[in-house]
Order: sequence, then structure tokens, then C-alpha cells
Amino acid sequence: MTWFLYAMYITELMSIWQVFAIGSFGLPPAEFVMILFLLLYVPYRYVWLGKPLRVPNNAQLGMMVALLASMLFVGIGPLIDGYQTMSLQSIKTLAHFGFIWAFAAIVLCSDVSVEQWRSVLRLHLSIGMAVCLYGLYQIPARTMDLPLAWLEITNAGFKAHVENEPELGQLALRFAEFYRATSIFPEPSALGSYAANLVFLNVIPWARSGTGFLKTSWARVTSVVLALLALFAAFSMTGILLLCVGSAFVLLRYRKKLFGTLGVIVLVFAVGLPIIDSYINWHFNVSVLELFAVRIESIFSGEAFENVGGGVDGESANMRADDFTIAYKMWLENPLFGVGPGNTEHSFFARNHNTITMSNVYAGTLAEYGPITLFVLLCMYGINMATAYWYERRWTVLGGRERNPQLDDLIACLPVAAALVIFVGLTGNQLISASYWLRYLPVLAGIELVRRALGTSTVVEIYLVRRPWRAILNASQPETPLHGSNH
Repeated sequence: MTWFLYAMYITELMSIWQVFAIGSFGLPPAEFVMILFLLLYVPYRYVWLGKPLRVPNNAQLGMMVALLASMLFVGIGPLIDGYQTMSLQSIKTLAHFGFIWAFAAIVLCSDVSVEQWRSVLRLHLSIGMAVCLYGLYQIPARTMDLPLAWLEITNAGFKAHVENEPELGQLALRFAEFYRATSIFPEPSALGSYAANLVFLNVIPWARSGTGFLKTSWARVTSVVLALLALFAAFSMTGILLLCVGSAFVLLRYRKKLFGTLGVIVLVFAVGLPIIDSYINWHFNVSVLELFAVRIESIFSGEAFENVGGGVDGESANMRADDFTIAYKMWLENPLFGVGPGNTEHSFFARNHNTITMSNVYAGTLAEYGPITLFVLLCMYGINMATAYWYERRWTVLGGRERNPQLDDLIACLPVAAALVIFVGLTGNQLISASYWLRYLPVLAGIELVRRALGTSTVVEIYLVRRPWRAILNASQPETPLHGSNH
């Protein structure tokens, strides 16, 4: 299991590439690993070895089941309407979501230990330093035309709606001679979201107890500083939003320790940020700090939401706001079921407005799945957020740190991790993607792990076979003279 999780957290960074394509769908490496997991690991563990699925009896898995059921239910809509294109698209989208959901559910039922999750998150943070460093390298590389300044996108899913483009590159707007960093991601906001998650996976355990998933202080400082600088170089308001949400929790929860443990990070970043901005301003004739100031001011003043000339060049706030209006109009086409899973581009209203997909999960869910699934999704978020916060507080009150310091680091991150998933949905529509569930799995697994530690967890064991196939095969082998009963 650990090696499959390692592979998942490595390959989820490679979404711009594909293993192979089926029509306009490019299978990314992370989902290919999911398929291998379902085809190889699951039969080996639960059929060959005969191990039971340990299904947790908790609200988290229950809400996952409710989400899947609601999506399957609303998938009936396009089938009833009888439009072949929309019916086929609904079937393909639901099948795609189904196998990603199955991966997440089986991981939750597989008794992944605290030590395994810690090693996976340690790998995630270690790779994150290289990802952020590469994003910083892109700033001079793109101006000086150095190697690996740009990565070609080969995934057919990204290229499906781009006509006459044999080669598709990463999206990065240019300001004077400065290009927004993207690192290994298709666009800057993905780097901003990724970097914000790295920051809090390091900062929260460190602020809480002076430890963390990375073993040394210098590694934690390096990881946080690189992540903050990469977020800055990405010029991402998504990253800033997530940074503000997480920082609010840290300030409220660990304000007494801000001048101690976090002081080093704040000092290094406060010195490093102006130096990086001065370097960019000197070489590329633009100040990213000033661009951030203008962009933030335009959002608060409402100028960014104007359709023409609002805010800085390339501002996406107006598009994201318009998506709610478009989603509402699309939902009116079928108020009960929505237009159907994956059918945004096939809906009447979206076709007339040249809309291919929604830019946030809430508008997309309302438009494609209707109010039932949106309600279930919001309930899942709300229940998981409240549960994560409650168990973090209860664990702290009961002195859990002394009982299990390894688990304490994971539990400390649960409320912020749950909150970041909620807020990142405002700027990205990734409900049916490997990266979404890999960010959410530690939250769901962490809640179950703290239940076990507190003795409040109950599970139902489900055996897929009555007798392990390995035992059946061994019993069917004829006895040899060496092992016969008469020797």
C-alpha cells in the first residue's frame, strides 16, 4: 500500500502528460496508478490473501457513499432526455468518477497506519521543494530562453478544445518581461494552491509542538520559504486566498508561539521576498509586489469583476463570477438533474456562450448535477470540517500529544486541510480528479485514525472471498514424498 501511495503522490504532479489517450480523454499517470492499484493490489490483498476490507462506520465514508449515489441518480437525467451525445458523456464521466471514488474508498478501508501516512506526506513535502525550486527557475529561464523554461502539454484532455494547436504549452501570462511561474503544472493557480498546502503541512505541526513531517528544522524552513516564494512567483490569487484562510487558523490557534517557532520563517521570508521582487524588477522591469497590490485592490473595489478592462491584464475574477450566472442559467434547463455529468459544453446555454467547463466546483456541480448533489457535497464538506475541528480540540484536551506524538502532527493539520479543500473549490473544478482526492484523503483517514486512538472507532469487516485463494491453491497441491504422511 505504501508504495502505491508514494506512486500516487509522485504521479499526481504529472497531469499535463498522459500514459495513453482514449479519444479526447488522456489518461494521466496518477489515474493509471489508480487502475494498477484496483487491478493488482486489491485482488492480491483481498482475494489472494483473503484479508478483510475494514469498513469504518463513520460519517465521512457515509457522505462519500451519499455523494456517489446522488451523482449516479442525477445521471438518469440525460438518459431520460434521450440525447445520445449527452447520454454518452454522462456515462463516461460517471465511470471516470466511479473508479477514482473506488480508489479513495478502498484506501480508507485498508487500515493505512499513522507511520505510512507520515512517510507519504514526508515524500510529498520533499518533492514539493524541488517543484517550487523549479518554478523559481522558470522566471529567468523563460526570459533568457533556457532549457526546460516551458513544458509541453501532451494530455489529450487539455488539448481537446484547442483547435489547430499541434503543440500546447503551459499557460502563463506575461507582465513586461516577467512570466508567471507554473513549475510542473499547467497554469499558475495550480502552483499557488500546491504551494499553500505545502506551507501549512510544515507550519502547523511546527507551531504546535516544534516538530513536523520533515525531520530537521532546516528542511522545514527551506520547504516553507521555497513554497512561499513559489506562490509569490506564480502571482496566484488562489494561493493568496488559501494562505489567508490557513493563516487565520494559525493566528487564532497558535498565536502564543508566533514569536518563537514561526519567527524564523517570518524573518527569512520577510528578507527573501523583497530581494526576489527587486531581482524581478531589475531584470524584468516589473514589481510583482505592486502587481499583487493592484490586483487585490481591484478585487475589493469591484473593478476586477468588470467585463472589460477590470483590474490587471488577464484578471480571471470576472470569469469566475460569470460562471455562477452561467451555471444558474444552465441549471434552469433541468432544475432537478442539471444538464448531466460532464455536459457543460453540450448544454444549450453554455454552447451559446462558448463555455466548455466551469472554473469552480460549486457552479459546476449545480450546473451538471443539480441541487441534490450540490447539497450533498456541501454537507460532506461541512460535516468533515466540523468533525476535523472537534477531534483536533478533543485530542488536544485529552493530552494526545503525549500519548502519540506521531499522530498528533497529522491531527493538527486536519482542520486547515479540510478548510483549504472547501476554499480551493471556489477557483477550481477538480471534483473528478486524482489530485482532489489525494488532498482530501489525509483528512478522511486522519479523522478515522484519531477515532481509533481514542477508542471510539467501529468497523465492519467484509471478506470478498470465503477462503483465501492462496490457501485453496496450496491445499490442491499433491503431497510429495518429502512431506507425505508416511515419511
